[in-house]
Amino acid sequence: MAASESQTGILDDKTSICIPFLLDRLAEFDREFSSSSSSSSSSSSLPPRPFIVGLNGVQGAGKTTLVRSLAATLQAQHDLPTLVASIDDFYLTHADQLRLAAAHPDNPLLQHRGEPGTHDLALLDGFLAALLRNDARPTPIPRYDKSAHAGRGDRLPPSEWPSTDPARPPRVVLLEGWCVGFRALPGDELSAAGGLRARASGPAPRPPGAAAREPGGTTSPDTTWPTCASSTTSCRATKRCSTHAWTRLSTSMRRISGGCTRGAPSRRQSCGGRRRPARPAAAAVP
Repeated sequence: MAASESQTGILDDKTSICIPFLLDRLAEFDREFSSSSSSSSSSSSLPPRPFIVGLNGVQGAGKTTLVRSLAATLQAQHDLPTLVASIDDFYLTHADQLRLAAAHPDNPLLQHRGEPGTHDLALLDGFLAALLRNDARPTPIPRYDKSAHAGRGDRLPPSEWPSTDPARPPRVVLLEGWCVGFRALPGDELSAAGGLRARASGPAPRPPGAAAREPGGTTSPDTTWPTCASSTTSCRATKRCSTHAWTRLSTSMRRISGGCTRGAPSRRQSCGGRRRPARPAAAAVP
């Protein structure tokens, strides 16, 4: 299947790659259900819960564009009712965000929405639990308005949330977000990374070529001053963000992480003068 380009000029070269992967995982999910239900009295041929896929990627990588294309393809070409959700719709309310910021005035990462710790995990857990029940009741889908309060954002009232259709419940759920699937680091690793950051923030950073004093009393030019641990996750986790917030977020996301993870470059790439988003990572849960 050739890559397609929308009227907006965004080149979609990922849907044709992701769809076979998702269908393969969905088939495996269905086989596991069939195997487990063959010994029971269940007469249904379909799993009792939807197949949940977590997709992550840095801001601007094209997550929203991709999940919309995947959902349209799964529904139109494979008759699979598909629900698209984003962790952006599970931020704290404006009032709760203000309270959080006031409670942690020295933590710049909690002054605005975006980082782990600024999401309503109870709301997300309840939403996922309702989807997993897959009963005859509609499941409300939270919505968040980023333009509210001069751009600080707020959750829309429940009366404005859409809901799933009990007559045609989702067979596939695509949940996208920049930190979907992230795991909390063990405490000892965080302590080590925090120590590295503390050592790095001790001496004032010097530009290349400036003399720096070594432990033995000598100086050396072009000293590199590290600012975080070597791994990306450690780096994120040590940027003065609450360890507790990371632990809670990773616990909430654990149910949608795992399976196959595909890495991707973090910047947009150009393709023949057209903007092409970097390929986000996808993680599927059987």
